[in-house]
Amino acid sequence: MHSIADFFESAERGELKGYRCMDCGHRGTTFALACPRCGSARLEDSQCSHTGSVRSFTILNVPSEMFADSAPYAYVVVDLDDGCTASGWMKGISTPAEISTGMRVRFAGLKGKGIAFEKL
Repeated sequence: MHSIADFFESAERGELKGYRCMDCGHRGTTFALACPRCGSARLEDSQCSHTGSVRSFTILNVPSEMFADSAPYAYVVVDLDDGCTASGWMKGISTPAEISTGMRVRFAGLKGKGIAFEKL
């Protein structure tokens, strides 16, 4: 199983790593010790799709100190085309009119402080 450091190193190279539960098939990104769906510790490394649809979002105008120079931006949860779920941020989104659930996005790599997505 990969580590969180491996996840971010792969993102710097433009790869989106994840895991697949060997018991229930659930897929996700980042590091996990157990499947959030069934609790199994039998996880294997997986590559995730780079494109997907926004499941949910929130717009941050007053972010944490770490992201203060990037506001406003949207934090998004994305259902990737291959079944993985990922979350990250989209810079430059300041109003709900600029983003919607179902919007098609793509993984844009590691941008500064985290995983970034951009509109297709």
